[in-house]
Amino acid sequence: FPAKRMDVSMAYDKNNKIIVLFGGTSNTGLMGDTWIYNTSANAWTNMSPSSSPSARAMHRLVFDQNIGQIVMFGGKTVSGPTNEMWRYNFSSNSWHLLNQSFKPVPRVSVGMAFDSENNKLLMFGGGSDPNYEWNFLLNDTWNYDYLLNQWSQQNTTTTLPARKSFGFAYDTSNDLAVLFGGEGIGSGTYLNDTYVYDNTYFNSNGYAIITYDAISQVRF
Repeated sequence: FPAKRMDVSMAYDKNNKIIVLFGGTSNTGLMGDTWIYNTSANAWTNMSPSSSPSARAMHRLVFDQNIGQIVMFGGKTVSGPTNEMWRYNFSSNSWHLLNQSFKPVPRVSVGMAFDSENNKLLMFGGGSDPNYEWNFLLNDTWNYDYLLNQWSQQNTTTTLPARKSFGFAYDTSNDLAVLFGGEGIGSGTYLNDTYVYDNTYFNSNGYAIITYDAISQVRF
């Protein structure tokens, strides 16, 4: 089974019914191993692909339903924050780098989820501080379309406080992304606010037209 670590990322591959784990950091440094956990067999497998991303931590893995594969973005590397994007093909046990001419700036500890209504990845915020502290936090919102291999930055009516290391998940019943908490600007600034994001309610100018939901949490 995997060695001790933190700042790791995992995602569930629902097509193959496995958990995919990549990287993290330990007391010996950054890690770049790929593991599979099979819940039915209660077994970990070190996949040891022939080629893979460089070691990293504070990255994000998400299952992209468009391609039935795990997608990874960002993280802390030996060279600093990265904005690399990779996909992992379990069938061939191979990682593939996805190159785009226009993409978010390098960052760590982002929020990322798959919007199953619009078939796009959603990403928000994170931190671009090369020292991985609370400086240079971000509050931008992005969509990624795998079929076009294209990022697009979204305009929102609500400007959220910049943050990293927050909770971010997609509610498939209501077709909303939900964000909670995180670390804000300033040492020891921890947040407990809740936001919901709807990727479909936009007017012709590209701005969200709903500001508040029924339980008075803020839409953005």
